[in-house]
Amino acid sequence: MAALKTDYKDAVYTGNRKYTQTNNTDGTVSLVDATAYSTEGDPFGASDINATNSAVNANSESISALQAKIKTTAKQITLTAASWSSGSYTIRDSLITATSTQEIIPAPSISADQYKALVKASIVATGQSVGSITIKAFGTVPSIDIPVTIIFRGEK
Repeated sequence: MAALKTDYKDAVYTGNRKYTQTNNTDGTVSLVDATAYSTEGDPFGASDINATNSAVNANSESISALQAKIKTTAKQITLTAASWSSGSYTIRDSLITATSTQEIIPAPSISADQYKALVKASIVATGQSVGSITIKAFGTVPSIDIPVTIIFRGEK
Protein backbone atom coordinates (compact mmCIF):
# COMPACT_ATOMS: atom_id res chain seq x y z
CA MET A 1 0.00 0.00 0.00
CA ALA A 2 1.27 3.44 -0.88
CA ALA A 3 2.13 5.82 1.93
CA LEU A 4 -0.77 8.01 2.95
CA LYS A 5 -0.52 11.78 2.81
CA THR A 6 0.55 13.15 6.19
CA ASP A 7 1.07 16.84 5.51
CA TYR A 8 -2.45 18.20 5.09
CA LYS A 9 -2.80 21.93 5.77
CA ASP A 10 -5.82 23.77 7.09
CA ALA A 11 -7.01 26.85 5.26
CA VAL A 12 -5.96 30.02 7.09
CA TYR A 13 -7.96 33.23 6.74
CA THR A 14 -9.09 36.18 8.82
CA GLY A 15 -12.75 36.75 9.68
CA ASN A 16 -15.54 34.83 7.99
CA ARG A 17 -15.42 33.04 4.68
CA LYS A 18 -16.82 35.12 1.84
CA TYR A 19 -18.74 33.98 -1.21
CA THR A 20 -19.82 35.59 -4.44
CA GLN A 21 -23.32 34.68 -5.55
CA THR A 22 -23.96 34.12 -9.24
CA ASN A 23 -27.46 33.79 -10.70
CA ASN A 24 -27.64 30.96 -13.20
CA THR A 25 -29.88 30.99 -16.31
CA ASP A 26 -31.89 28.06 -14.96
CA GLY A 27 -32.98 30.07 -11.91
CA THR A 28 -30.47 28.50 -9.52
CA VAL A 29 -27.68 30.24 -7.65
CA SER A 30 -23.98 29.28 -7.59
CA LEU A 31 -21.63 30.30 -4.81
CA VAL A 32 -17.96 30.98 -5.50
CA ASP A 33 -15.51 31.16 -2.61
CA ALA A 34 -14.12 34.71 -2.49
CA THR A 35 -12.29 34.38 0.83
CA ALA A 36 -8.81 35.93 1.05
CA TYR A 37 -6.63 33.04 2.28
CA SER A 38 -3.20 33.53 3.78
CA THR A 39 -2.75 29.73 3.36
CA GLU A 40 -4.77 27.54 1.01
CA GLY A 41 -5.96 24.36 2.71
CA ASP A 42 -5.69 20.90 1.20
CA PRO A 43 -8.79 19.16 -0.09
CA PHE A 44 -9.83 15.97 1.70
CA GLY A 45 -12.24 13.77 -0.17
CA ALA A 46 -13.60 10.28 -0.55
CA SER A 47 -10.35 8.89 -1.97
CA ASP A 48 -8.44 10.19 1.08
CA ILE A 49 -10.81 8.68 3.64
CA ASN A 50 -11.09 5.45 1.63
CA ALA A 51 -7.29 5.10 1.64
CA THR A 52 -7.18 5.84 5.38
CA ASN A 53 -9.95 3.36 6.13
CA SER A 54 -8.26 0.71 3.96
CA ALA A 55 -5.03 1.19 5.94
CA VAL A 56 -6.89 0.97 9.26
CA ASN A 57 -8.70 -2.18 8.11
CA ALA A 58 -5.44 -3.78 6.95
CA ASN A 59 -3.82 -3.02 10.31
CA SER A 60 -6.85 -4.42 12.15
CA GLU A 61 -6.63 -7.62 10.10
CA SER A 62 -2.90 -7.90 10.86
CA ILE A 63 -3.52 -7.40 14.57
CA SER A 64 -6.31 -10.01 14.55
CA ALA A 65 -4.03 -12.48 12.75
CA LEU A 66 -1.30 -11.95 15.35
CA GLN A 67 -3.76 -12.29 18.23
CA ALA A 68 -4.96 -15.57 16.74
CA LYS A 69 -1.38 -16.88 16.85
CA ILE A 70 -0.57 -15.79 20.41
CA LYS A 71 -1.80 -17.72 23.40
CA THR A 72 -1.63 -16.58 27.01
CA THR A 73 -2.28 -19.02 29.84
CA ALA A 74 -1.88 -18.48 33.57
CA LYS A 75 -1.26 -21.29 36.06
CA GLN A 76 -0.83 -21.31 39.82
CA ILE A 77 2.09 -23.40 41.05
CA THR A 78 4.04 -23.66 44.28
CA LEU A 79 7.80 -23.32 44.38
CA THR A 80 8.44 -25.90 47.09
CA ALA A 81 11.31 -25.26 49.47
CA ALA A 82 12.51 -28.85 49.14
CA SER A 83 12.87 -28.62 45.33
CA TRP A 84 15.62 -25.98 45.29
CA SER A 85 19.02 -27.45 44.37
CA SER A 86 22.22 -25.41 44.65
CA GLY A 87 20.16 -22.22 44.39
CA SER A 88 18.32 -23.37 41.25
CA TYR A 89 14.77 -24.53 40.66
CA THR A 90 13.37 -26.21 37.56
CA ILE A 91 9.76 -25.60 36.60
CA ARG A 92 8.34 -28.22 34.23
CA ASP A 93 5.27 -27.64 32.08
CA SER A 94 4.14 -28.65 28.61
CA LEU A 95 3.36 -24.99 27.77
CA ILE A 96 7.05 -24.10 27.93
CA THR A 97 8.70 -24.12 24.52
CA ALA A 98 12.20 -23.20 23.49
CA THR A 99 10.97 -19.70 22.55
CA SER A 100 7.95 -19.09 24.79
CA THR A 101 7.94 -16.33 27.35
CA GLN A 102 7.03 -16.93 30.99
CA GLU A 103 6.30 -14.38 33.66
CA ILE A 104 6.49 -15.44 37.29
CA ILE A 105 4.50 -13.25 39.65
CA PRO A 106 3.26 -13.68 43.24
CA ALA A 107 0.04 -15.72 43.42
CA PRO A 108 -3.05 -14.02 44.85
CA SER A 109 -2.86 -16.38 47.83
CA ILE A 110 0.73 -15.45 48.80
CA SER A 111 1.27 -14.52 52.44
CA ALA A 112 3.45 -11.67 53.65
CA ASP A 113 6.20 -14.09 54.75
CA GLN A 114 6.09 -15.92 51.42
CA TYR A 115 6.28 -12.62 49.54
CA LYS A 116 9.29 -11.51 51.59
CA ALA A 117 11.01 -14.83 50.81
CA LEU A 118 10.26 -14.40 47.09
CA VAL A 119 11.69 -10.87 47.08
CA LYS A 120 14.78 -11.91 49.04
CA ALA A 121 15.37 -14.76 46.58
CA SER A 122 15.87 -12.34 43.65
CA ILE A 123 15.01 -15.03 41.11
CA VAL A 124 16.13 -14.85 37.50
CA ALA A 125 15.56 -17.27 34.65
CA THR A 126 18.85 -18.93 33.73
CA GLY A 127 17.81 -21.58 31.22
CA GLN A 128 14.93 -22.72 29.09
CA SER A 129 14.20 -25.69 26.88
CA VAL A 130 11.13 -27.53 25.65
CA GLY A 131 9.10 -28.42 28.73
CA SER A 132 11.17 -26.65 31.38
CA ILE A 133 12.60 -23.40 32.63
CA THR A 134 15.30 -23.07 35.28
CA ILE A 135 15.34 -20.17 37.69
CA LYS A 136 18.12 -19.22 40.06
CA ALA A 137 17.94 -17.47 43.41
CA PHE A 138 20.67 -14.83 43.37
CA GLY A 139 19.63 -13.89 46.88
CA THR A 140 18.48 -16.10 49.73
CA VAL A 141 17.16 -19.50 48.66
CA PRO A 142 13.59 -19.76 49.99
CA SER A 143 13.14 -22.03 52.99
CA ILE A 144 9.33 -21.94 52.69
CA ASP A 145 6.97 -22.91 49.89
CA ILE A 146 6.02 -19.95 47.68
CA PRO A 147 2.81 -19.83 45.62
CA VAL A 148 3.31 -18.09 42.28
CA THR A 149 1.38 -17.50 39.11
CA ILE A 150 3.16 -18.31 35.89
CA ILE A 151 1.89 -16.55 32.80
CA PHE A 152 2.83 -18.49 29.68
CA ARG A 153 3.01 -16.53 26.44
CA GLY A 154 3.72 -18.11 23.10
CA GLU A 155 2.35 -19.23 19.79
CA LYS A 156 -0.73 -21.43 19.75
